[in-house]
Amino acid sequence: MPTIYLDVIWIENFCMDLWILFVAGLLGKYKFSIWRLVLGTAAASFISLMVFVPVVGGVFSSWAGKIAASFLIVYVSFSWQGLRTFLKQTALFYLSSFMTGGVVLAVSFFGAGSFGGLQIINDRFTWQVNLGTSALLGSLPVVYGCIQLLFRAKRQNHTFKHRFPVIIRVGDTATQVFAMIDTGNSLVDPISHAVVSICVCSAVSNLLPKKLWNIYEKGEDAVLQLGSVELDPDFEARIRIIPYHGVGGSAGMLLAFTPDEWWTLQDGRKTMLSGLIALQTGALSHSDSYQMILHPDAPMDNQTTPLAVGLKGASFR
Repeated sequence: MPTIYLDVIWIENFCMDLWILFVAGLLGKYKFSIWRLVLGTAAASFISLMVFVPVVGGVFSSWAGKIAASFLIVYVSFSWQGLRTFLKQTALFYLSSFMTGGVVLAVSFFGAGSFGGLQIINDRFTWQVNLGTSALLGSLPVVYGCIQLLFRAKRQNHTFKHRFPVIIRVGDTATQVFAMIDTGNSLVDPISHAVVSICVCSAVSNLLPKKLWNIYEKGEDAVLQLGSVELDPDFEARIRIIPYHGVGGSAGMLLAFTPDEWWTLQDGRKTMLSGLIALQTGALSHSDSYQMILHPDAPMDNQTTPLAVGLKGASFR
């Protein structure tokens, strides 16, 4: 007859349940209190001990008992935000449990545990695994790494779903970039009050005069060097200097220009855009999935037409 140490079982369950609830909170990006998580963990650990009580052990071992226990644990651990959020929290609790259990099992394959094989206990097939403390502790950073990969994949998917092509034309030359609308972009020209969108200069290099592009290629400040460069009068008339204030109090000047026309292509429709395009040297995204941050007021809603085939009088290069 094997000896069961209930205190050891309770401590192990408490640590793993606290981690599982913490992971569920991270996955759902909920604001949670650590004290509520501790209370929920204590409830979960107490329920795990009830399995060994002859009178109520069968109740908590049944499917109905497990689901009811899950509802209780989630209700105690997270604040009530409605039935829909509660069911989502419960689903994330199960997802976190399955993820942690799967990672623990995977870690145990690398020598941190032993396998008892397939056995029959109480007319049920069971696969026994003896896990050490190293397997449990070693699984925690792996689970956290999996969560970070999920968040990164979700962010990239969100980016690709919400980006859209923008066509910019200057004279007889046109180019295409991918843009995203930033509702926090409030940049405007202080003189004309025209809205300003921001674009990576390398993405529109074919629209810029060669002398101006050379300045950006050298990494020099185009605003400071502007007076020493002779530009085509037509393009010089398009240029504006836009002051900006960045996050953290940083400030500076951006060189912007007015294209002949530019528009977005979304859902088979062409929407004309207004305002200026400011040039930035650095990338706007780590993966370069978009090259422009569009001002929310740039789209001209009253100038949306079905997409026409081709560009009249413009060539891409």
